[in-house]
Amino acid sequence: MQHLAKAITHQSFLTCISFRFADSGGGGIRTAGEVEKLFQLGVDYVILGAMAFSDPETIPLIQRNFSTDSIIVALDNRNGKVMVEGWKTKTAFTVAQALEKFAKIGARSFLITSITQDGMLQGPDLDTLCEAAEYPDVEIIAAGGIGNLDDLAASRRLVWKELSLEKHSTRANST
Repeated sequence: MQHLAKAITHQSFLTCISFRFADSGGGGIRTAGEVEKLFQLGVDYVILGAMAFSDPETIPLIQRNFSTDSIIVALDNRNGKVMVEGWKTKTAFTVAQALEKFAKIGARSFLITSITQDGMLQGPDLDTLCEAAEYPDVEIIAAGGIGNLDDLAASRRLVWKELSLEKHSTRANST
């Protein structure tokens, strides 16, 4: 009976959330050719981390060829400093600096993962997400730390309009 009550509560909560199912590809993408192959395979979005930082001028080119919404820039961070290449290499950017840089060249979607929270299921890095949500005209996808419905509710209180469960991720518009 307890499982049924949890399932009903869970289902009730899920019906209040707007879901958006889409295919995405990311991780280890280093060339525009690899991006093109992923789109040919049918993905809707490509997530760029290291490539976004090493070759940022390709982002507008990819967007022109596919869609302005086709690129998600990954901002994996440790204590606000962006890391790339499997969290091994520090960039010169904070999350705020990276948001500013990539928004100026046309990126509109950002996957923000708190490295210290990822996999811990102890709640998302609300401070970093709150700061990111202040940027106009960008979409924030929160990852790392979301372990239960209370964590989703805490994220929702950031006045986000849309949530999506994608392996413990939250996707929201900050506008």
